[in-house]
Amino acid sequence: MNEMKKPDTVSDETLSRLNAQLADLMAHEEAGGDDLDAQLLPLFLQEAGELCDRIADSLTAGDSLSRLLHTLKGSARMTGVMRIGHLAHEMESCSPARAALLTEYLQQIYVILDELHTLPAALPPMEVNLKDRLAKLVLHTAKESGKQVHLNYSGIALPEKLLVPLEHLLRNAIVHGIEDEITRINSGKSAAGEIVLTVQHEGCELLVQLGDDGRGLDLQALRIQAVKRGLMKSDEWPAEDWLAQLIFIPGLSTVEQVSELAGRGVGMDVVKHEIAALGGQINVISSAGTGAQFTIRLPLSPVCRRQGNVE
Repeated sequence: MNEMKKPDTVSDETLSRLNAQLADLMAHEEAGGDDLDAQLLPLFLQEAGELCDRIADSLTAGDSLSRLLHTLKGSARMTGVMRIGHLAHEMESCSPARAALLTEYLQQIYVILDELHTLPAALPPMEVNLKDRLAKLVLHTAKESGKQVHLNYSGIALPEKLLVPLEHLLRNAIVHGIEDEITRINSGKSAAGEIVLTVQHEGCELLVQLGDDGRGLDLQALRIQAVKRGLMKSDEWPAEDWLAQLIFIPGLSTVEQVSELAGRGVGMDVVKHEIAALGGQINVISSAGTGAQFTIRLPLSPVCRRQGNVE
């Protein structure tokens, strides 16, 4: 294992405080704070090390720092490393101007990662199936949200490069889209929500569609936020499809209460950023009371585009 990049050194007083905080976190873990998934832990440790190095280089860059922290928090919570999920959440709450405090939190995360790196050697080797990983994410997020949600996956194997965007989309669908059991029953729906994920080739593109049967996007709330941020005039009434795309605007959120699961308007920004980095596009359509569907299109290989077929 390569030595991980560490933030700048801190004072003895700061380290003493960090050790005290870490002791509290360790006590919380012993009481059930962490619920580690042995299958996902090795992959998380690899991802978290890379993310933390990028976070260390982005402590004063608000937008990129928010995206990185949001990704780290989601992966940590899915793997059951709740201590890191909590610390990433606390870092999200800090202003980029508070570099010293951010560095302290990041130092704690590195300490926990060093501790966790001693565990995989004692675990049997396991192959991480991306489909299973998403299923675990759905179960975990639904449990934390107090909801029942089923994931219906069909089609070809999921490319690893789409894992992070789809994790965000699934978490968003559960937290924001799927209603609680009582609301669903009162609306004439089944108690359990359903998310349908399909992955297939279409011509020279990879087509990924993810839809839920929840409440749909709150287009009126999106419009209000767009007016407040000067993205449109108060007397403008654009088409619903246009309003739906506003969820990809960085920092735009219709959630009033921020929690560790959602509320900062970062997740959808992460999704669009990751998809664009892969040369793809993402769009969303929504129907009130019926749900929302996201469509991702990614180009396949240059050979496919030249020959007009899929390899």
